[in-house]
Amino acid sequence: MKKITGMLICICCIVTTLGVVFFASGCDVVRKLQGAELEFPKKVAAADSLSFDIALNYQDNDGESTDINISCYKKGSEYAYDYRLADSRLGSAYRNLYADECLYEVYTNALNTGSYYVKEDVAVDDQTNFLYMVCQNITALSVAALVFTSHKETLNGETVYRYDLSAEEGDFKFWFNDKEMVKLLAVFKSTDGEGNETQEKYTLSFSNYKFEQVDTAPFTRPADLDGLYIESPISFEDWVSIIGNFGKKVSTVSAVKK
Repeated sequence: MKKITGMLICICCIVTTLGVVFFASGCDVVRKLQGAELEFPKKVAAADSLSFDIALNYQDNDGESTDINISCYKKGSEYAYDYRLADSRLGSAYRNLYADECLYEVYTNALNTGSYYVKEDVAVDDQTNFLYMVCQNITALSVAALVFTSHKETLNGETVYRYDLSAEEGDFKFWFNDKEMVKLLAVFKSTDGEGNETQEKYTLSFSNYKFEQVDTAPFTRPADLDGLYIESPISFEDWVSIIGNFGKKVSTVSAVKK
C-alpha cells in the first residue's frame, strides 16, 4: 500500500504541474471530466456494495497460459471473491472472504461439499486481498487518465479509450468505455543477478458491475454454509497462488511515467 500511495502522489504532482497544459487541450479533457474515467472510480470508491466479474489470463515467462474466472463482491468493509479455472470440469471453486479480521478460505466441489481454512489477524487491506488492490488501483487509474493521452479504439464492438503507462516494475494498459473500466493489461518485468530479464503478463477483462442488490451469499462464514465442509489443516493460498501474486505485485507499483 505504501508504494500505491507513492504512485498516487506522483500522479497528483504531475496533474498539479501540468494542469494548465491539459485543461488547454480541449474536448478530450472535457470528455474525461464528464466520462467514465472520472465518474466510475468515484462510484467504486463510494460504493457500500459492489460486485463484478473478471476473466483473468495469466502468462508466465515461458508463454504458458492460465485462465481464471473471478467473481468479486464488496459489502461494507468486507471483501469476497470466488475463483475457478476457466476450463474446470469438476465444478471446483475457491472463495476468499476478508471479514472479522480474518481470511476465510473455502473450497467447494460440484457435490456441495468441501473444506475451509481460517487465518486470523488478517486486515482487509492485506496485500493478498486481490479485490481490495484492484479497487484501489481503479481509483488510481482515474487520476492517471486525466494526465495521459487517450487512444480511441473499438473493443468487443464498442468504443473505448486506451491509456498506456510505464512504471519501473513494468508496463500497463487500461481501457474505459463510456460507463466503466473494461480491461487492464499489466506486464511485470524483472532482471536476475546475471542480467536475464523475465516477465509475467496479466490480462483482466471486467464485466457485470453491480452497485445494488449484490449477492450476499459470498459473505457467508464457513460455519454457516450449506453442505458438508471440513476444516483444512493448511491454507489454500499455497495451492492457488496466481491471484495473490498479482495483488502483491500491484501493491509494489511505486511510480508511473509517460
